[in-house]
Amino acid sequence: MYSIEERVFLVLEYHRLQESPTATRRSFQTRFNVLKGPDAKTIRTLFAKFQRTGSVTDDLVGNVGRKQTAVTPQNVSPQFLELFSKIQCHPSVELHLRLV
Repeated sequence: MYSIEERVFLVLEYHRLQESPTATRRSFQTRFNVLKGPDAKTIRTLFAKFQRTGSVTDDLVGNVGRKQTAVTPQNVSPQFLELFSKIQCHPSVELHLRLV
């Protein structure tokens, strides 16, 4: 995964070097002092995405793991709220749930 700075550099350099992925990779290796730069497909894909969307950010960030939802009055059932309001002790004890 490349940083935003590296992605911007790749897009600008690819355009400056007349869409040559090999020259872009060499320039990247020199600029960021790495032994192996991105392959030609990565460079072309990133440039195509920039042309299509105008952005170099990663679309997949945040798409890992379970979807998170917030507990709001709109998504909590009225029956649960009514039951919860009647409970005198800890909810897990009242509902016979074991805390893990």
